[in-house]
Amino acid sequence: MRIHDELNNQIESFEKLAQKVTLEIIDNTVFQKASLSEVRGKAEASINELKDLAYRMKENMLTLKPEKHLTIEKVYRSVVEPLDDFGETISKETGEASIPREALEKLRRAVINGSELILLAKNIVADPSRSLTEIMRLKEIAEAKEYISMVSAPEALLTRIRSVLEEVEDLESAISILQSRLEGIRIKVDRIKDALKKIRSPSENLLKNL
Repeated sequence: MRIHDELNNQIESFEKLAQKVTLEIIDNTVFQKASLSEVRGKAEASINELKDLAYRMKENMLTLKPEKHLTIEKVYRSVVEPLDDFGETISKETGEASIPREALEKLRRAVINGSELILLAKNIVADPSRSLTEIMRLKEIAEAKEYISMVSAPEALLTRIRSVLEEVEDLESAISILQSRLEGIRIKVDRIKDALKKIRSPSENLLKNL
């Protein structure tokens, strides 16, 4: 299926880019003492590309395995958040100074967590939701509807094709409802997280003052 192929290609691209980031940014900075100005351009481009790949991987994984959305979102954030922190740090630094150690640690963490994202994506490609796999297969059949209608075929075959296409329409309606419900769940989860953050912040401040 096309979505499987897309995700497989994204996995391969992410692996290669993560290796490139390790060599060009982390190793050059640590072992060759490269300055921030020497690596800033490459770093910003690579970080943005990594974030874009991670996002597209996340979206494809959510399509293939929506019941895993909490795990997918958690692993995705574990990659993107340290990348955001790294990008924000180097954007503030000026001059010929080297990349701050704390920024490099965040970049290392993002690369390490990227391995977990890759593993999760590979597992989902190998074992997607069965119902969605069938729906996507039927949708691919439906895309050939116009061509099929132009081809001469026995009446029995045409009847069967029409029946399949009707099933596809029903399944498309079902998946639309499912996606809507999943979006509702994701919104509720985000609200709960926000509420927990608001509760946690005062608690942390109180502990610091003790």
